[in-house]
Order: sequence, then C-alpha cells, then structure tokens
Amino acid sequence: MKIVLIFCFTCLFYLTTSAQDFPSEIFHEGKLILESGDTLKGAIKYDLEQNLIQLKYKGKIHATSAGEMLYFEIFDKKQEKYRQFYVVPYGANSNYKSPHFFELLYQGDLSLLAREYVRSENVGSNWGYYGSYTRAVLDYSLYFFSKDAQQIIPFNKKKGDLLTIMSKRSGEIKKFMKEHRLKADDIADVVQITIEYNKLIQK
Repeated sequence: MKIVLIFCFTCLFYLTTSAQDFPSEIFHEGKLILESGDTLKGAIKYDLEQNLIQLKYKGKIHATSAGEMLYFEIFDKKQEKYRQFYVVPYGANSNYKSPHFFELLYQGDLSLLAREYVRSENVGSNWGYYGSYTRAVLDYSLYFFSKDAQQIIPFNKKKGDLLTIMSKRSGEIKKFMKEHRLKADDIADVVQITIEYNKLIQK
C-alpha cells in the first residue's frame, strides 16, 4: 500500500510540475523591433528572467537579448490577446542599470508594468504526507513607471505601498478601492485603479 501511495504521489508531482504550458514556454506569433530600427516578424518565445527571446525567422531560430532590442509584441493564444513588451534600463539594488523586458499593462502618466515569472508552491490534501506536492504557478511582479520622474517604481502589491505611489490622489484612490472592492494584490484590480488614478491627475 505504501509503495502504491508513493507511486501515485510521484505521478501527481510530475503531472503538476512538468505538464504545464506557461506563456514563456511557447512560441507565439509576433514581431520585434531591433535597436537599429529594423522590424522582424516570426514566432517568438521569451525568457523574462534572462531578458532573452528566441525568434523563428526565415527557417532558423535566432537568440536576441534585450540590449539589442527596443520592443516586441506577441499574440498570446492562451490569453487570446496581444501583449506588448518594452526594453527599459533598470537596476533594483544599485546605480547600474541594464536592459530589462517589461510588459505594458496600462500606459498613462503613471503606467503599469509587469514581469512574469514561475514560482513553486506547496499544496496539501487529505492524503496526508504522501498527498503533499509542489506545483508551478504563474505569477507577476508589478511596477509603475512615472512619466514625470522617468523612473520605474517596484510595487509590492500592498495597499499602503499603492497609496504611497499614488500619493497625489491617495484619498480618492482609497475611496475608489473601497467602493468597488478592489484589492492591491489582484492584477486586474490594480489595472482598474491605475486607470482611475490617471483620470484623476488629468482633471
């Protein structure tokens, strides 16, 4: 019985962690614009952690780094939408900034950006020890880009941090979040909040 449970657990672990089709693992039809200004069209697979893409172009696969590019766009069939990625100099812990890919979620005086990544999470069940397993989950780091300051601001998905970033209209944003039951850790809600903030500062 113990051997059967271990076998079931092993199969479940494999299926949960390995049989995933994340957007970063798939080639998507799209285009990229090189730093030279040239536009290339083909199938694109991206790696945001390494700031690299692979492009199927004229029957060959070409690897291109963020430092050689300005922008790329894909049509994500899983999400059924176009997604746009811009190259922006960024350095989280030092004065040194290197080219990074950022996905544009909303563009305005205060723009909302994202970087996708895959994280592992532990999941338990009623099977006890042998029913516990690890699964890969798609998640996003969020950032704001201030047009005035020309600066990327990391966002920790907490309400207090959001109100600090949107301090020019923090009272109105707090009220807006309460009225519409919006959360700072929900990506769709943060898009709505960012749209509202841009409306407020343009009045």
